[in-house]
Amino acid sequence: MGEDGEAAARMEAGLALRAAAAACDGFSGRLLRKLPFLAHAANAPAGGACARGAGCRVLGCTGFARALEAAARAEALDRRLLAPCEGGPE
Repeated sequence: MGEDGEAAARMEAGLALRAAAAACDGFSGRLLRKLPFLAHAANAPAGGACARGAGCRVLGCTGFARALEAAARAEALDRRLLAPCEGGPE
């Protein structure tokens, strides 16, 4: 990969990380600490741990930033769906 390709990859990773950070707006510190584990679990192979190269999916920086964004959006959706339940019966 040449310098232009590396610069483009860094730019893409930076934009993906910025999108992940924007998706986390309003989250508590506790949830922010939990989010990388949720992103990793969503991308882990079914059936538990794997030996390197045997069905493992390795994420680069951009891929993991996108997984963080997806986990943040899923968490935000779950919280919106649960919000009516927190106030008690209507």
